[in-house]
Amino acid sequence: MENNQDRSRSPIKRTNRAASAAQELGGKVPPQAVDLEQAVLGAMMLEKNAVTETIDILSQESFYDPKHQYIFGVIKDLFGTSKPIDILTVIDKLKRNGELEAAGGAAYVSQLTSRVASTAHVEFHARIISEKHIKRELIRMCTEVMRDAFDDTNDVFDVLNKAEGDLFKIAENNMGKAVDVMQNVVREGGWTTFTFDPLNNAEIVIFGILIAGVWQGSGFVMVLMLAGMRGIDEDVWKASRVEGIPAWKTYLFIVIPMMRPVFVTALVIISAGIIKVYDLVVAQTSGGPGIASQVPALYVIDKMFGSQNLGLGFA
Repeated sequence: MENNQDRSRSPIKRTNRAASAAQELGGKVPPQAVDLEQAVLGAMMLEKNAVTETIDILSQESFYDPKHQYIFGVIKDLFGTSKPIDILTVIDKLKRNGELEAAGGAAYVSQLTSRVASTAHVEFHARIISEKHIKRELIRMCTEVMRDAFDDTNDVFDVLNKAEGDLFKIAENNMGKAVDVMQNVVREGGWTTFTFDPLNNAEIVIFGILIAGVWQGSGFVMVLMLAGMRGIDEDVWKASRVEGIPAWKTYLFIVIPMMRPVFVTALVIISAGIIKVYDLVVAQTSGGPGIASQVPALYVIDKMFGSQNLGLGFA
C-alpha cells in the first residue's frame, strides 16, 4: 500500500510544478482542456476503437487534472495487458491500486461516459490535450531557465545545457511514438505478446547494434554509389539504347561490372563500421543485457581503464 500511495502522489506533483510555473509568469491559468480530458476518458471506456486511436497520442502526464492522470494510467495498463476496458474494469483496477479516491471515486469515474456525445472526433480531442501538455511543459521549462539565469551562482553554460536537455526531452517524449505504434498494430493483429525491444533482448541485441552501425554509414555509401553512377560515360547509355539492349541487361552486364571498385569500397566501409561499434555499444547498451552485446573493444577498455588491469587488456 505504501508503494501505491507514493505512486499516487506523483501526478499531483507534476501538475503542481506546471501550475506554479504558470503563476510565476503573471498568474495565468496553465493551458488546459479539462472538458476534453473528461470526454476522451469517457470515450475510451465506451469503445475499444477510441482507445487504439488515442493511446499512442497521450501519456499520463498529458492530463492536467490529477484525477484523469490516474484514470488514464489504469486504462493504459489494461490495454497493455489486453484486458477489457470499461467502467467496471477501470474502477476495479483503481481500487486494487489504492488510487480510487485519488481518481475522484467510483461515482466520478462512472459519470465520465455521460460526457461523451460521440466518439467520432476522439483522436482530434486527444491531440488538443497533447498540445496543451506540450505548452505547459514549455512554460515550466522557460520558467526554470529564467530562475536559473537570474541566479548569479549558476554557470551560464550549465544553464544553457540544461535548457537544451529539457527541450530535447519534451520533443522526444511527445514525438517518439513510432515504436509504440508498431507494437500496438502487431498486437491488434493477434500477436498480443509482441514487443519491439531489441536492445533489451539478450538474444537479438547484437543484431540491433549491427543494424545501427550499418545505418550510421548508409549515407556515405549512398554518396559513393551516386558518384559511381554519375561516373559512367553517357556514351554507354546511348550505345545500349541504340543497340536495343534492355535496361536490366545494361545494369547487370555493363554498369555493375564498371562499378565494381565502388562496391568494394562501400563493402570495406560497411565492414569497418560493423567492427568499430564500440561507441554504439556504449551509447545503447553498455554491453548489456548481461554481457550479450559486449564487444572486444569494450572489454579491452573496461579492463585497461576500468579495472586498471593493463596486462589483461593488452592481451
